[in-house]
Amino acid sequence: MYLTSGLHRSVQRHPEKTATVDHGRRQSFLELSQRVARLAGALRQLGVAQGDRVAVLALNSDRYIETALAVWWADAVLNPVNTRWSRAEIIYALKDCGVGVLLVDDAFAAMAPDLHAGVPCLRSTVHMGRQATPPGMQDYESLLAQAQPVEDTRCDASSLAAILYTGGTTGFPKGVMLSHRNLWSSMVGRTAEIPNPNDFVTLLIAPCSMSPAWAG
Repeated sequence: MYLTSGLHRSVQRHPEKTATVDHGRRQSFLELSQRVARLAGALRQLGVAQGDRVAVLALNSDRYIETALAVWWADAVLNPVNTRWSRAEIIYALKDCGVGVLLVDDAFAAMAPDLHAGVPCLRSTVHMGRQATPPGMQDYESLLAQAQPVEDTRCDASSLAAILYTGGTTGFPKGVMLSHRNLWSSMVGRTAEIPNPNDFVTLLIAPCSMSPAWAG
């Protein structure tokens, strides 16, 4: 019961079936698994070890899904940052979570220098957008091209998978620690609502930062 098991199963059952579609990018489950394995290797090269926090500040995209799966593949912890927060709120959460690597897209790339200045534990920022990578950031596709794939750690169900922050209506937001089992159960509950879960296409509308259960 680990969150990359659905990807492994899809590769076994229908490797050539479409996994993600994002604008002009389309990839199969086999291609997705290969990119996830390389991205996990790239995270390791950036110093991400077991249990380390990796944050994503981005709008919905296929790369967001790849990143979440790669974080879990590497036995690290995903911190999906609320895209509606102010700089101060984001800095607070990144510091509180102890994030070492941050991935941003075009919508939030300009914020990266302020985040680095305000978050001492932040070592690396990866640009996962479509535009040119700004100075001082790692380029997402270049990292993948240079990295060697690594084996999936196939985390234990009780392992920490993600930290999501609450609204903080009566104080500072609190980081909610969710295990692989927690998110897997949420995903199974969602699938149970679908008449034929083996034959459907999902349009991901809600922000990925709200809950990473979609990645299962």
